[in-house]
Amino acid sequence: MKRITARDGADITVRTSGSGPGIVVVHGGGVTVDVYRRLATALSSRFTVHLYDRRGRADAPPRSQPYDIEEDIGDLAAVLEATGGANVLGHSSGGFIALKAAHRLPIDRLALYDAAISIDGSFPAAWLPAA
Repeated sequence: MKRITARDGADITVRTSGSGPGIVVVHGGGVTVDVYRRLATALSSRFTVHLYDRRGRADAPPRSQPYDIEEDIGDLAAVLEATGGANVLGHSSGGFIALKAAHRLPIDRLALYDAAISIDGSFPAAWLPAA
């Protein structure tokens, strides 16, 4: 385990395993890195896998109120910088965060699994208030 400092001074714990090119896993909502340990083990023969809990979960600092995705993107930026990782795997809401981050962070490769995004209206949103 390694502790790094986020841009706002919060401590983020990063768990690293394996060897090879660095890949940072951004987990989905409602879970912790524990769900991704088997994935990290499977990838660790080819990658250096970096897992960290997003804010408000396990050993991570609390989320700011009101929540702003920029905080998650800033934390991912801090993890990428501290680990030297350039590949990102995002799952569910972590996939949404990773996709938004890829527009401006130095990410070489991006993999998304079940990303929380709506493509061509595939997610019914008529019940949501107009933005």
